Order: sequence, then C-alpha cells, then structure tokens
Amino acid sequence: MRNGYEGQMITELEGAILTEIGYRQKRTAFKVRQAFKNSPSSYWQGSAGSVYPAIKRLIEKNLILASASNDARGTQSLQLTDDGHAALTDWAMDIPACIAMGADPFRLRAGLWQAMDVSDQMKHAERLAVSIEQAISWLENYLNNQDQYEAVQAKLAIELQQLRLNWTKRRIEELHALKRNQISAN
Repeated sequence: MRNGYEGQMITELEGAILTEIGYRQKRTAFKVRQAFKNSPSSYWQGSAGSVYPAIKRLIEKNLILASASNDARGTQSLQLTDDGHAALTDWAMDIPACIAMGADPFRLRAGLWQAMDVSDQMKHAERLAVSIEQAISWLENYLNNQDQYEAVQAKLAIELQQLRLNWTKRRIEELHALKRNQISAN
C-alpha cells in the first residue's frame, strides 16, 4: 500500500481523466472536459457531461489534488497525487481490460449486414468502404497535430480503420462472387 492507495479500481473514464491531468497537462476541470468534448471518439465525446462528477470522485478518492487558483472564477488547479499516479499506472497496465472486446459499433453491426439482400449488402459495403477511407484520411490529418499520447491513439485508430476497410473490401469481393453465382444459377 502506497500512501493509503489500496489498489482501488478506477473506471475507463477515470483513467482517461487521470491521463489528461497527469500526462497531457490539462490542469483544470474545464480543460479536461474540453479534451473529452473535442475527442474524435464518439465514446469520449459522450462522456463530456460526466467529467465534472468523475473529477469530484477522484478528488474524494485522493487520486487528484485540487488547489485554488488566483483567478476570479475560483478555478481549481488539478494534479495527480502519488496515489493518483499509482492508480493510473495500475489502470494502464490492466491486461484483461486492455484486451477486452469492449463496445465496437462496427463489430456489433457486421453480422446483421449478412441478413440483408445481396444487392443491398453490396451498396452498403461500397458506401462503407468510402466512409472508412474518408475516416482514415481524417485521422491521418488529425495525427499531425497531436502530442505523443494522442498520436499513439490516433495511429491505433488508423490501423483499426484499415482492418475494417480490408474486411469490407473482402466482403465486397465475396458479394460480387455471390451475385455472379446467383445470376449463373438463373
């Protein structure tokens, strides 16, 4: 046990908040919230309204120290405590959480696409491929303006989108073959 830290589990949101404060130098609740609001991930954008209550919990858990600033708004300056650094390290090194399947909108929908009519599947897959290519292009541009922590996340997001694109292109080829077989059978 380090300074009272008892290996308490923190949520993904709390780990992301500790990362913003400890490594990305977001030293106020407003700046942390803005980082979530401006995230390219819809998962984190949706969490923007949860940031203030989570910061309050982290202060209560003694993982964040809040100290008064000298501004008229009473802004608090945030920093990680030793326990906060320990909790963040434990969170970052949590292998089962790192490899968990988690929510993946693409994966959740992919099986359902096969229930569609072949022509509809082809149209959808072709539109999907174009959209994924656009997402990759956007991420490549986004990557150019990021710090080292966000850059790793952006690179992984690009790789994930490339995997999705490869899967989609293979599916398009399968659908074309299926369509040819349907035509030759008639």
